[in-house]
Amino acid sequence: MTEAITTTPPSRQTFPSFPLSLRLALRELRGGISGFYIFVACIALGATALAAVGTLSSAIEYAISREGRVILGGDFKAELIHRQATASELQMLQNQGEVSKIATLRSMARLPDGSAQALVQLKAVDNAYPLLGQMLFEEEKTLADIREPSAVAVERGLLEQLGVDIGDEIQIGNENVTISAVVAKEPDRLNTGFSLGPRVMMSVETLERTGLAQIGSLIEWEYRIKTADGSVVDQEALEPLSQAGFRFRDRTDPSPSISRQVNRLSEFLALVGLTALLTGGIGVANSVNAFIERKRKVIAAYKALGATGSLITRSFLIQVMVVAMIGILIGLTLGTILPFAALSFFSGVLPLDLEVGLYATPLILSTAYGLLITLIFVLWPLGRTRQIRAGELMRDGGERPLHLPPLAFAAGSVVSAIALTLMAIFMSQQPYIASIAIGAVAGTFIVFAALGFVFQKLAAALPRPRSPELAIALSSIAGPAGLTRTVTLSLGAGLTLLTAIAVTNASMTNELQSQMPERAPSHFFVGINKVDYDRFSQLVSETAPGSELNNAPMLRGKIVSLNGVPASEIDPPEEARWVLNGDRGLTFSDKLPDDSRIVEGEWWEDGYT
Repeated sequence: MTEAITTTPPSRQTFPSFPLSLRLALRELRGGISGFYIFVACIALGATALAAVGTLSSAIEYAISREGRVILGGDFKAELIHRQATASELQMLQNQGEVSKIATLRSMARLPDGSAQALVQLKAVDNAYPLLGQMLFEEEKTLADIREPSAVAVERGLLEQLGVDIGDEIQIGNENVTISAVVAKEPDRLNTGFSLGPRVMMSVETLERTGLAQIGSLIEWEYRIKTADGSVVDQEALEPLSQAGFRFRDRTDPSPSISRQVNRLSEFLALVGLTALLTGGIGVANSVNAFIERKRKVIAAYKALGATGSLITRSFLIQVMVVAMIGILIGLTLGTILPFAALSFFSGVLPLDLEVGLYATPLILSTAYGLLITLIFVLWPLGRTRQIRAGELMRDGGERPLHLPPLAFAAGSVVSAIALTLMAIFMSQQPYIASIAIGAVAGTFIVFAALGFVFQKLAAALPRPRSPELAIALSSIAGPAGLTRTVTLSLGAGLTLLTAIAVTNASMTNELQSQMPERAPSHFFVGINKVDYDRFSQLVSETAPGSELNNAPMLRGKIVSLNGVPASEIDPPEEARWVLNGDRGLTFSDKLPDDSRIVEGEWWEDGYT
């Protein structure tokens, strides 16, 4: 008996197929990205600038927030000008945690024989300093060395300036002090802000012996608090101190001036990078236009085989966006690597330990800007692929110029531009400046696009010269398929950007130089008592005969109200906030001081009391 055996061939496993537009795009890309190198370079350069600036800025902001307690010197800081805290005020601070008292002021350090002197920034610390971080000195010295009577630590710059060394004496105020150590690293240096001279550190007791800590002296007393568990200080309990003239700062923003400068610099550089990316968008548009011209026969063949305009447009859009992502990825990679190189170059110079790495926000923003700019400049030429007909296959050369794209593509380009503008403005801390920058770029594009159109029409209206070379050149300039508008826009916008950066740099440099007085004073003295002024004037006359001595009475005061409104309740603009923060220099001179100018109102009359 025979049994029939039948076999069934295995069925072919089916996989979900890609959309036809994607498959066509991938097949086109198998030949490489030849012709798109300028496209990739334009996108990559802009993305590199944005990613590098954003990454470095994020690293600095992260370092400041991470080391906020160390930079501030505690969890909270209370500042007072001119005077120390009273016993009751100090007790209120001590109720919040461990307190360290610090005094800072400017003074002169001179050799005992008077042969040399230098302006220095004094810092007097108590036995609790530093609450956080580590104070480092050269040659394994410690804080104990400057807590000895009449001992100080100085920055090496002062040693070179006065020609002294460790163990030598210098005079500060009424006291001869001994240089016992050289400062290597100060954990809270960023907290002190700009310094006009090298640092000199001493104990609070030594400061008292110098005679500089007098009532009315320009001394800033700081009381830093370290809570037991690192918690936030109860500021409501310290409200009476605020009314007494104390200023407060916590670890969340330990150095507002540094944070503000970093933000401003990063925003400026980001706007420059964005402007460069926008200018590079012209190169993107040129590359896509050239790409469309090379693919005329391919597009015509697709249409002859029944492909719809939507299918062809989607296929080419996918190709362009893949190329754009290649440029963006190159830019993001370089933008992430460059901060590492900058960090290694500035190692030991920056006062912060930066941790450069992958920060999501700047990378996402760079990608978004790159994609939006790509859409702005490619939708317009891609939309014109619909104007290419299958009949192009029957023509040999002489392609017809392409005109305006369909409305949907023009609208997409405009919407992308609006989205880019809104992102640049509303994500900036200076929306007004960002608006001006974006408006200037847009205006530049419009002006040079119009100039290209004018040049084209002017070349068409001119009579043809006898020279065949000139005639051909004019015909090419006037031709509808010529590169007149493209070249005018590309060169004009690019040169405008470079010129604007150069002029801005020159303008800022010139402004700084012009603001310097032509006759800067040889010396500047503050804190001279009225009863001592005659003796001081005589000393100047004897020491430097023929010198000119200008003076003005001065005291320090804090603005407590404006038009009856307490200063604490006023929220001024950021650029004017400094006026209400801290004390200001006031004068009660009978006449307008030299080199001063009244901008509004009148000076009081002689004898006014």
